[in-house]
Amino acid sequence: VPGWEVRGLAFDPGGGLLAAACAGAQGQDPEEARPGVVKVWATATGREVRTLRGHTGSVLGVAFRPDGKRLASAGADGAVKVWDGATGKERRTLRGHKAGVHGVAYSPDGKRLASASWDGTVRVWDAATGRGLHALHGHGRMVWGVAFRPDGKVLASSGDDGGIRVWDVQLGRLLFSLWGHAQGIAGVA
Repeated sequence: VPGWEVRGLAFDPGGGLLAAACAGAQGQDPEEARPGVVKVWATATGREVRTLRGHTGSVLGVAFRPDGKRLASAGADGAVKVWDGATGKERRTLRGHKAGVHGVAYSPDGKRLASASWDGTVRVWDAATGRGLHALHGHGRMVWGVAFRPDGKVLASSGDDGGIRVWDVQLGRLLFSLWGHAQGIAGVA
């Protein structure tokens, strides 16, 4: 993407759209500074169909809801934004993290949205209302990635502490931790 640093990509469920999380520019000259955006392309033509603006910092992750009707973006501004998947209109902003958000993931049924933050927490949200359901604490440092198990009942998170945490989504509690990496783990799938 000319002029942008891409931090994450996501296809919509039908494969017709590709969304990119684009970092902003932080230059010496304030005139050159700009917040990040989400760029969306039609995969059949390679043409850009929209640019989603609303974050005040870099955009670091994107995820489509399994039905394609919503697109979530993770921002260095600490916000998770939810966009209409068809029009690109901003639907809501989820706030609760105390630092930047690096990753987002929808549950397979689309009812939950998880976010991973530099504040060391994972948050689980009700995807329909935006209500926070759980703030999951257990990583010693930044959390970079989140992924749901195919049944949606379990969530994995990875981070800067070199561990993977596995969570019960319904109860909001840690099931177990996996260790063995010498450095941070940038993502889970």
